[in-house]
Amino acid sequence: MSSLSSIDRNSLDELQEVMGDDLDELLAVFANNAILQFDLMQAAIDGENAETLQKLAHTLKGAAASVGAVGLSQRLLELERRGRN
Repeated sequence: MSSLSSIDRNSLDELQEVMGDDLDELLAVFANNAILQFDLMQAAIDGENAETLQKLAHTLKGAAASVGAVGLSQRLLELERRGRN
């Protein structure tokens, strides 16, 4: 399993306990938002806008971590760091 596909099952279980049936909606909103953020990050890369890339990666990194997508969060941290340099 690659690090990108890593899911923190404990975080997901905790969310399920707190949110119940609303977890599916939260994950759908996260997925839809992630698609938009990836498109914006690609535009930032294409436009050589490191500051925007860093900000977008930072925002999505936190959202990914909050839903247990640790592999994605780690990759976004790498992008965030590249955006700073």
